[in-house]
Amino acid sequence: MYQIIYSQAFWSDFPSDMEESKMQIFYDILFAKANGTITGYLYKCREFFAWIKKLNIPLVLPIKESIIAAFIVNKSKVSNSDSTIVTMAAAIKWLHSIVNITPNPVDAPIVQQLVISERRKLHKPPVQKEPLSLDLVKAIIDKFGHSGCSLIDLRTACYVSLNFTLLFRHAEMAQIKASHIQVLPAENGLSIFIPHSKTDIFRDGNTTFLADTQDKYSPVKILKRFMAKCNIEIGQDAYLFTALSYHSSTLSYTPLLTRPLSYTRCREMFLDALKQVGIEEPTNYGLHSMRSGGSNAFSKQRSIRRTNNAAWKVENHQGKKQIYQKRSGSTYERGKNSFWSII
Repeated sequence: MYQIIYSQAFWSDFPSDMEESKMQIFYDILFAKANGTITGYLYKCREFFAWIKKLNIPLVLPIKESIIAAFIVNKSKVSNSDSTIVTMAAAIKWLHSIVNITPNPVDAPIVQQLVISERRKLHKPPVQKEPLSLDLVKAIIDKFGHSGCSLIDLRTACYVSLNFTLLFRHAEMAQIKASHIQVLPAENGLSIFIPHSKTDIFRDGNTTFLADTQDKYSPVKILKRFMAKCNIEIGQDAYLFTALSYHSSTLSYTPLLTRPLSYTRCREMFLDALKQVGIEEPTNYGLHSMRSGGSNAFSKQRSIRRTNNAAWKVENHQGKKQIYQKRSGSTYERGKNSFWSII
């Protein structure tokens, strides 16, 4: 794959005495996008090259619009989702962009119209998951977060209460470490640093604040209990939500602090919790249900809208922007994000 890219005129014509700069430019361009995006693009490009090779078509960039169009039609016949077509077109466009080919053949009207046409054929209306209600969150905390609960149950209660309150995606929840947490003055709550998120393009990071509501449903209290049970101290370089090792001799669990829980395991944990609190069809819910449910709960008190840099921005009913985190009259000034504890 890289040999094909390097063989193109833009890269092969570099002066020999600029080889070090050439490599630096290449890697900087390559990683202008997220690692997951690049991995997906490379996989799609290899699939495209295999199709070209199978038809004995010379692999020469730029690839003709007619060949790209034929490939898109071929992919649409074996695909079940329109996202496959969109990702494939984006990958081929990216391939031509990193060898500095202009105009890009994917931008040709015939290719663009074909992508739209195939998307229309394959598109299926998304099935929205049910938002999690505040009553269900409290039921999960009562079931899994009581005073005599095990570590594995307390992990479930902590994950659900934090996710519901902070409106985090799973990736943001999974990356939380004890070193990202700080106690607010007078122990009125916690601040949690988010190293990067889906909307944080330049990886500047953000900090969110969580108020302590001083009752049994307080996410702050549940988090502190969970950390104490895991023997994790604030400031320690350890993931909060990790796999637990069971010891049959002591009937206890030990956290494995070096690797976060996967999306699949957290989803299984969440659906099992819903089933145990009486939900007959837990598959109607997903991890996003905590975010959507939390935003619904917020909207009963405040109007909330999406922003580019932050997870959510809170406004009052007169439309005045709020940049504060409040609890019992106390006010904490925020940077980009603003969250309210509603549990």
